[in-house]
Amino acid sequence: KLILLDSLLQERMGTLNMTSDSSFWNLAAVSELSAAEKNLQIFKYLKNLAEQDLQGQIESLRKRDAQLKQKLSEVEGPSEDIDLNFPSISITTTTDIDTVRPAPNHPQVGIVPGLPLDDDFPTPEAIHQHRQHFPKAIINVGGMKHEIMWELLETRPMTRLGRLATCSTHEEIMKLVDAYSLEENEFYIDRDPATFNCILNYYRTGRLHVIDEVCTFDFADDLKHWMIDENYIEICCLDKFIERREFMLNEVAKEMAGEEQDEEEEDFGDHYFAKYQKALWDLFEKPQS
Repeated sequence: KLILLDSLLQERMGTLNMTSDSSFWNLAAVSELSAAEKNLQIFKYLKNLAEQDLQGQIESLRKRDAQLKQKLSEVEGPSEDIDLNFPSISITTTTDIDTVRPAPNHPQVGIVPGLPLDDDFPTPEAIHQHRQHFPKAIINVGGMKHEIMWELLETRPMTRLGRLATCSTHEEIMKLVDAYSLEENEFYIDRDPATFNCILNYYRTGRLHVIDEVCTFDFADDLKHWMIDENYIEICCLDKFIERREFMLNEVAKEMAGEEQDEEEEDFGDHYFAKYQKALWDLFEKPQS
C-alpha cells in the first residue's frame, strides 16, 4: 500500500513540477515509522498538495477579477463633458407585444446619456450602472409619483416591484412596467393610484392593510396586478375584507338570479282603470324599470 501511495504521489508531484528532493516525502524514512506516524506524515503531505491547489485557484480568481474590472472600466462610457445626441424614443405597450417608435418631441425614455446602448435600448451594463447610481426608484402610478429604496423592493422578490428591482435587461423591465426612463429614474405603471399607498407600505412595514373606501373587488384585482397574495392581508383587515367581498358576491348572485326568474304577470283585467293600476304596481314593485 505504501509503495502504491508513493507512486501516486510521485505522479502528483510531476503534475505540480515537483521532485522527490523538493518534498519531505521519503519512502525509506517513512517505512521505519509507526502506523500513527505514517498516517500523520501522509496527512501532512496531502494537506500540502491541497494548499498548493487552493493557492493556484486563488491566483486564477484574482486574475479573473482583474479582467472583469478592466472590462467594466471600458464600458463606463465617455466623460460627462462629451455631448452625445441620442435619439429620443417613447415606449407604448399593446396587449400582445411591446412596441417602440421614434418620438422626437418626447423626453428620452430608457436612455441615460453616457451609458452604453444596444439598438437605442439600455444595455444590461447601463441598467446595472443606473442601479448603482440611484439607490432609490421613482414609481409613477397613474400620474402619482412615489419614491422607495431598491433594497426594500428586493425584500419581496416574487412581487411585480420586487422583480423590477432585479431586472437586468430592457425586455425584462418592459414586461413589468408600461414605460420607463433611466435618465429621470422613473418607472411608469398605468394603474389607479388609490390603493398604491397600501401596496407601498407593504414593502416598507411588511404589513398589508385595506382601506374602507376601496371596493374589495378593485383591491383584489390590484393585488393580483402587483403579484401580492391576498393572504398577506393583516388579520385585522382580512376578516372584514373577506366578509365584504362575500356579501357583495351574494348580492350580485341574488340580483342575477332575480333577473333570470320568470315573474308572473299580474292580471289587472280589461276595465277602464286597469292600465293605471298596472302603472302604480310597476312603480312600487319595479322601481328600477
